Amino acid sequence: MQGRTIKDRIKSARRERGLTQRQLSAILDISSANISFWEQGVNTPSTKNLLKLADALNVSIDWLEHGDKSAGPEYIPPANAWELPDDVDLSDAEYRDIMVPRLDEVSQDNYLGEPNYKKLFPVRKELLQLYSLQPRSLGALVMPDTSMEPSIAKGDMLLVDTSVTAIERDKQRIYALVKDKTKLVICRVEEDALGKLMWTDSRGQHKAASISDREWAQYTIAGRVVMRTGAL
Repeated sequence: MQGRTIKDRIKSARRERGLTQRQLSAILDISSANISFWEQGVNTPSTKNLLKLADALNVSIDWLEHGDKSAGPEYIPPANAWELPDDVDLSDAEYRDIMVPRLDEVSQDNYLGEPNYKKLFPVRKELLQLYSLQPRSLGALVMPDTSMEPSIAKGDMLLVDTSVTAIERDKQRIYALVKDKTKLVICRVEEDALGKLMWTDSRGQHKAASISDREWAQYTIAGRVVMRTGAL
């Protein structure tokens, strides 16, 4: 470690954790440009961000600033969300991060909207506890457009409960839908006695479209959006 600077230690710790700059920025809820600037030595983290960074990378502040890793906590490997029990008690769990499969990364093993277990997104267990979420059925995806602003911004990372496969009646929830197996659609859907209404927050409920059963057959429910993190 001798001869290294804070920018080198940030980069090496991030890589040891298997995180990209975008993934780390989502955990910290800051712009990915900040991470890039820190790792290039353009500037250094503020005291507030240094605390968050040390916590996210599971190292001590002393090590980040001076290279003294003796006071830092031992690295604990993350857990895979889909391998955890249905009603896991996160407060007793030793791990700090939970790896959630991506739903918007397509491969020969999965379609759009299905979990890709080779493309993962790390989520702090404290966030799941805060929102009372069980990790086993969660998936992650990036908001593809501005259609849900101001509620969700383009580039936000969304957590989706993939166990939700039907529209909840009279709830106006946000769902992740796949249209014709090729297009990801994030919108609100409401079901009542007359059928389904679909709308985006950027246009408002007064612009909701009435969806016939024939039109609805084009869509597959990937799940319900249950949380968002900052823009990547």
